[in-house]
Amino acid sequence: MATELEKENLEAFMMCGDVTQLEFKEDYFDGIVDVSSLCYVSEEKIRPLMKQLYKVLKIGGKFFSTVPTYLCDRP
Repeated sequence: MATELEKENLEAFMMCGDVTQLEFKEDYFDGIVDVSSLCYVSEEKIRPLMKQLYKVLKIGGKFFSTVPTYLCDRP
């Protein structure tokens, strides 16, 4: 059974690790998807991290991020 990525003729690289310790060359990714990681990055590390994410994106690349808010635990 083909995956959704294969059906769309797309490739993906998925990993788990410390988002503040990226080791990818510049202009490497077409897109980056973050799911609830940035809310756990300390305030002093968030600006350098965002700069690094920008560097590893190709020109025109997209960054998608979801982060919980204090409203998540409300009915």
